[in-house]
Amino acid sequence: MSETKSKFKFSCTKCGKCCEDRGPVPLSLHDIELWASKQIIKNMFPYIKIRKSDAGLGLVLNMLGEKAPPKASEKKPSEDGDEDDLGADIVPKGKCPMYNKEGKTCLIHANRPAYCRAFPLGYEDGSYVIEMDTCPGLETKDEINKDLLKQMRDDAKRVFDDGHQLGLVLPVLQALIINAMQEASMRAMSRMSPEDLQKMEDLMKKMSEEKGKQDQPSK
Repeated sequence: MSETKSKFKFSCTKCGKCCEDRGPVPLSLHDIELWASKQIIKNMFPYIKIRKSDAGLGLVLNMLGEKAPPKASEKKPSEDGDEDDLGADIVPKGKCPMYNKEGKTCLIHANRPAYCRAFPLGYEDGSYVIEMDTCPGLETKDEINKDLLKQMRDDAKRVFDDGHQLGLVLPVLQALIINAMQEASMRAMSRMSPEDLQKMEDLMKKMSEEKGKQDQPSK
């Protein structure tokens, strides 16, 4: 019995172009849950970053490469008056930290992000799109298996839907965590002696003065 085929033609050539020189990979809630259940989340922590965009806060898998700080015109003040530097350590383009360039293999292929499972398919506002129209896999004459295409579509839509959900949830979690840290700090300070409080105040003043000197433009 022959397999049912779809009209979409794609076959991964394992060339690595989508892993060697690319931007951050959007992460879904499913990715975090999967990595936690497989007990590999600790290995991913150094590369998971919070990125702020017009759509809100989101999680991404950061690339390896040179970090580009945001331009002064792109920095936005936060509610407490400080500059918001979320995403300042995001690598605009680089190699995926999970990609073995020599062997052209993914170190977490069985547990790779939903975005990677769906690639080169993406999903935006009700429509499926091609994320990389120069992908060599699109040049194949072989039509993709219908069941595999369905899985790719499901993963692409999951990334999109989870992105919106994370955009709503992350700011709330961020506020709760900051509030908990502030309360813990207040409790710790209430137990400090006057001498220790004075030492901390002197230290903070010194750090502030040093920062002010560093921020001064060089002549």
